[in-house]
Amino acid sequence: MARNQSYIESTLPLEEITIESQRERGASSALPPLYFLHVWWARRPLTASKAAVLGALLPAEVSDKHFKNLLGISGDPIAAQKAILEASKTNIRIKNPFGYGRAFTHNLTVEQINELKSLYEKYLGTDSPMVLDPMAGGGSIPLEALRVGARVVAAEYNPLAYVILKATLEYPAKFRLALAKEIERWGEWVNEKARSYLNEFYPRDKNEHVLAYIWARTVRCPSCNLTVPLSPNWWLSRQKGRKERIAVRLKAPHQGRGDEVAFEIIDTANHPSLDPNKGTVAKGKASCPRCNNTIRDDYIKTEAQKGRMGHQLYAVFIKRKTGLKKWEKTFRLPTKEDLEAYQKAIPIVEKGAFLGAEQIPRESFPEGSDNRPLWYGMPTWDKFFNARQLLTHATYLYYILEAKKRIIDKYSGEDHKRAIAVVTYLAFILDKSLDRDSILARWEQSRRIIVNTFDRHDFAFTWSYGEMNLIVEDLGFEWAVEQIVDAYKGLCGLLEGVDASNVQVCLGSSTDLSYVEQPVDTVVVDPPYYANVMYGELSDFFYVWMKRILG
Repeated sequence: MARNQSYIESTLPLEEITIESQRERGASSALPPLYFLHVWWARRPLTASKAAVLGALLPAEVSDKHFKNLLGISGDPIAAQKAILEASKTNIRIKNPFGYGRAFTHNLTVEQINELKSLYEKYLGTDSPMVLDPMAGGGSIPLEALRVGARVVAAEYNPLAYVILKATLEYPAKFRLALAKEIERWGEWVNEKARSYLNEFYPRDKNEHVLAYIWARTVRCPSCNLTVPLSPNWWLSRQKGRKERIAVRLKAPHQGRGDEVAFEIIDTANHPSLDPNKGTVAKGKASCPRCNNTIRDDYIKTEAQKGRMGHQLYAVFIKRKTGLKKWEKTFRLPTKEDLEAYQKAIPIVEKGAFLGAEQIPRESFPEGSDNRPLWYGMPTWDKFFNARQLLTHATYLYYILEAKKRIIDKYSGEDHKRAIAVVTYLAFILDKSLDRDSILARWEQSRRIIVNTFDRHDFAFTWSYGEMNLIVEDLGFEWAVEQIVDAYKGLCGLLEGVDASNVQVCLGSSTDLSYVEQPVDTVVVDPPYYANVMYGELSDFFYVWMKRILG
């Protein structure tokens, strides 16, 4: 018998859903927790995902008002948006004009779930419909299907996405909040062990904490032999609303007086003639600050491919003690100790004489749709990190593998899956560190932060980059632990009351659905847009490290 028309086939409050979806992503600090769990390159708004799932599962007879309430839209988002636009014209700040929390934060009440089950039964002939998403990606659609009382089969062909789905859907529903303490405890254990080993490579003073090192890639000028630091601009800080504008000024030595550029940190207000926007590289070509020779892009690529592109540290971002309990963030030039600490890492890495050396991912970067890493001397995955970054990540990997042995020894039998879950989140902590601490992670001067490697959906080469101090207190690896633990807790909150048996996560292709063993009531999917995102190539950045942990 033909099914009656579904709600999504008859009507849909698109404007309200669109506004709520924009609102959901409007504040980077208040995004849904799955955004903070792991990088994925095409996350869909939870509000839109819930609308698609509910719209497919409910009959057309449901009223728009009722449908919006189920989505968590309990006010008038259209009026709220108009109020925001009016306020922006007059520069007047207004409190939350929506009058309710972000829609994605709304968990359905027991009464609402029971009501939905009744509607499902009448419309679909079952009170627990099965939803299939065979290209589930970051998991927005299956997450929302679970939250509206459906059973879910979430599948992915990409192994990284498969693990993300397990960590987003299955583990929070199965192990609940109690697992958060174990993730945190083991993350802290790994950090403590790694810190003690890595201290000598990150010198510090009792009155300051080094937060980041700011580097430029370098090549030799073929005309005058100067080591040219390559950067599109020389800004360190130009935050909105602050008069302070901090940059570095290059000081190239005269011919015969050395071949390395020196730097000076300045406030541009006191040097109006300096233009920090004028860097030494643009559109792939460089300009020598000593002889003004134009350095061709093919020369730079050749030097990089022959292993002759270097790194020059030109600024250090620190938190400095200014009083009894007062600290300020500022910049200074690198000291002799900073430079020696980095240089110490180079021969150690070259000899492989460090913890985790045998686990370093030296697989080839896949030649394909984005060959920029190959053009600029990064033919293998280990070349995405400078010497200290590589040493540091390998050390953390070593201790995560040590933790894995202890965790698996601790659990046996039925608890083995619990051990796998904890180790999975430890792998995510390392992935978050890798994403923030590679030579493709650029320094963002407007926010004074290191932007993650994949702030874009490609392997864009970064001429100047930020190196995170992974062992510093409150940041680095400690920050990554906190991010994963908080994301896990947030997912537990969204999945509160969800039956863990309702989710099945599969590693499989969308062209072969043999893993689907039960009748499906609806398929809700957001397919990839042809070759818009290079999921496979981008995922390999994490996969080559993750497979060493998870097998």
